[in-house]
Amino acid sequence: MQNQIASRRRKQKDGTTKIFSGLVKCADCGWSLAYGENCQNKTPYGHYHCSNYGQGTGKCSMHYVRYDTLYTYVLLRV
Repeated sequence: MQNQIASRRRKQKDGTTKIFSGLVKCADCGWSLAYGENCQNKTPYGHYHCSNYGQGTGKCSMHYVRYDTLYTYVLLRV
């Protein structure tokens, strides 16, 4: 099981791996959510966005969930 989880995770440029990589899916279309970072604000933040939207298929809309919000929500549900 651990090998399957490890194979779904892609390392970031800094060598780290996000704990939700390969696990979160879009509620609208079911595609995987891709990790990205918004560095244009004074305080950058990570987020997951629908990877289907970026394909240009027009089958999903641009929506995202912030990494810190998702992390906090999961901790509260445990």
